[in-house]
Amino acid sequence: MHQKNRKLKQFVISTHLVVIGIIIGLLIIEVILRIFGIGYGNAPLISDHVFHHIHPQSYSFKSHDPCHEYGGHDVFYDQDGLVSFTTNFQTTRKHTKKIALLGDSFTEATQVAYAESFAGIIQNERKELLVKNYGVSSYSPIFYSLLWERKVKFFKPDIVIMQLYSNDISSDESYQKIAVFSNDGQIQAIPGPPQNKIIIFLRKFYLARFIRKVQLQLYWYSSHEKQDDTRVISGYIEENPDLSQLTKGLILQCKQNVEHSGAKFYLFVIPSKYRLMKGALSKRSMQFNEFSDKVKKWAIQQDINFIDMTISFRKQSLLGNQLFFKKDIHLSKKGHQCVAKELLNVIDNF
Repeated sequence: MHQKNRKLKQFVISTHLVVIGIIIGLLIIEVILRIFGIGYGNAPLISDHVFHHIHPQSYSFKSHDPCHEYGGHDVFYDQDGLVSFTTNFQTTRKHTKKIALLGDSFTEATQVAYAESFAGIIQNERKELLVKNYGVSSYSPIFYSLLWERKVKFFKPDIVIMQLYSNDISSDESYQKIAVFSNDGQIQAIPGPPQNKIIIFLRKFYLARFIRKVQLQLYWYSSHEKQDDTRVISGYIEENPDLSQLTKGLILQCKQNVEHSGAKFYLFVIPSKYRLMKGALSKRSMQFNEFSDKVKKWAIQQDINFIDMTISFRKQSLLGNQLFFKKDIHLSKKGHQCVAKELLNVIDNF
């Protein structure tokens, strides 16, 4: 019996030593990752009771892509959860115009360094401007009037630029089903799922971020082995819907709210990657076939200031410039430069 107790005691001590050793080892790895700034992240979002999902506030990470097409640059969300430069130089200058950008992950643009995004380019090239980027992944027009009422209007912008993408129609329909409306039919909130406190806690640790990075890479490789669809671009099925009455009404409502404040409202659409990469660049293909063409036609009818990106994208593509990543659906550095040039033309003529 005495020998059994001694062995049990030795086993307990050994187990404790192993556990302590593992903890010390993990702490050492965490410290090393922090020293070298290896705090990987990929579009971190947290649930919100009004905006469904938002960015973490005062949060930074090193961007990575599961398919290794981009990454390695730092991404910073400021105290309001807006993607921004990692410095606060914007607040130290006198600004003559304020620009508010509304959009989804194309506007958020964490696939490139912020200085290389169209928001960052506009800010860098026009120091007299103050640009706020309200872009959040998976947002669509149903969020933008809500954003205006709760956040953007207090910024008092001179120009508001809304970016659309072809999946916005289906997104609006999905979010409408869970939206909370007032008695007069105005959207009050789009509640998100309950917050996962474990994920929020783990995001504080660089080691947990590293493990998540590896997990996403393995998942990407396993799910992208075989892709065969006539409308698939690099594993992504690009939608080409007509504008729904829901989305039309949401855009017009946001336009009305913006213009009522005295600001100027502009609208633009990310052109079709499918059309550009599949060589469908003939003159005939430019005639109201793609989502951007449909939005342009409707916008003109509604007296909406529309910024057409398709012509400049077509020219750059014919010159051999790659405006989108090959695998990812988002804009490359060249694509952001193209968008920034068109937006600056509008802003300079304001």
